[in-house]
Amino acid sequence: DGGEEPLFDEGVDECRTRWLPHDADRKCDNCRRRCFTDDVNSPYYFDMCMIYSHKIKATSSPLRKIKAHKTRATALHRRGRGDRNRYHLCRECCGFLSKEEAEAAATKEEKNRLNRSRFDWGKLWPSFYWDLLVGIDTDSGVPFRHVYEASYLWRYIPQSIRRYWLHEEIFDKDGDFFGCTEFNPPSYFRDRTDELQDFALKIKSYTARDFLNALDPARLGGDPNDENMNQFLLPDVLCPWGCGEYCHAAVPMNSSLLIQRHLMKVQLNLSGFFGHDKLYLYENSRLDYIRFDKEGIDTVLMNDDWKVLPSVLLVPGKGLCALCCRHHASSSSQRRLYTHPPKKIENILSSTRPDCLSHCVLKPRVASTVQGKKYNTSMQAMAMLDVAVVVVVGILAIDRPSLFYCCDCVTCKL
Repeated sequence: DGGEEPLFDEGVDECRTRWLPHDADRKCDNCRRRCFTDDVNSPYYFDMCMIYSHKIKATSSPLRKIKAHKTRATALHRRGRGDRNRYHLCRECCGFLSKEEAEAAATKEEKNRLNRSRFDWGKLWPSFYWDLLVGIDTDSGVPFRHVYEASYLWRYIPQSIRRYWLHEEIFDKDGDFFGCTEFNPPSYFRDRTDELQDFALKIKSYTARDFLNALDPARLGGDPNDENMNQFLLPDVLCPWGCGEYCHAAVPMNSSLLIQRHLMKVQLNLSGFFGHDKLYLYENSRLDYIRFDKEGIDTVLMNDDWKVLPSVLLVPGKGLCALCCRHHASSSSQRRLYTHPPKKIENILSSTRPDCLSHCVLKPRVASTVQGKKYNTSMQAMAMLDVAVVVVVGILAIDRPSLFYCCDCVTCKL
């Protein structure tokens, strides 16, 4: 089951947790991640350790996928029956599942504090994303991928971390996620980790060229329409409450409840201390935060190259977090009752015309008195025609709202 066979000396417990060197074939036994990079400076690199089953906290959370034993003797006894007595865990799962040495002599209050810290999002996020793919609703007993299509759940996994799990059997020909790759179907979330790190390094360099590269790369002589010419200072981070925010000013937040808000047919397995009791904070977020394929995507200044998308950021110590604007970062602002107006079609520009907000609106018109002319055959017939005209121009049904005021019914002449 991996690792070296432990040696036991008198008075020395060699069954301690050990950190292991990087191995491309080694994967975490709890979250099933396999590190796809050997660059220790990469934000997607993680360390792994070997831990024994009697050193694992027997928490009742469904996010724990490995067995725990109370004592070393029990672990060795169960090993004879085929159970594993040691596992490989990533750094995040080790912080989530390993027993704290201080728990042995801790008071009840201290144990509660230690248990609460193990459910921090920074330690829980790999297990949550893996459970989103293979987990089961504890109330109904139905797997999530049987309620929602597997390809739909895969879209909630950012593209940058998909390689962690592509080696698993669920992506094989007979698996539920067969056909899902690193790029298809495209993710609903855009990872801004590398962009923000590159921006911060350029600013910290204190050189004029790097300043221009970070703030306005087009001034260095490059093609402003080049796809590789990144425009970082744009409010292209979509807040769950509908705002647009700059990436460097956005605030990271726990994304598990945000995903639960859009997967209401199932009850996801969340943290025991920041779980469904906090869902009310997200009930007032916009339902069109996640845009389907046929729905329009917001852009900055109607430029299709500047899309405003849901974004995530991998923060050291905090995990993979969703980004929200600075005005909705606190619980007091999130739990307010917000009125979200309907989304306009094709653009997000402001307009004073009501036909940009609704598909069918009432527009008052002035009906002038019909006067008899030389070509009129009957005043009674003209009176009837006048009533008909008033009804037609009183209600204007539009198929494609625009910013321009137009009504062909009013300008036409009889």
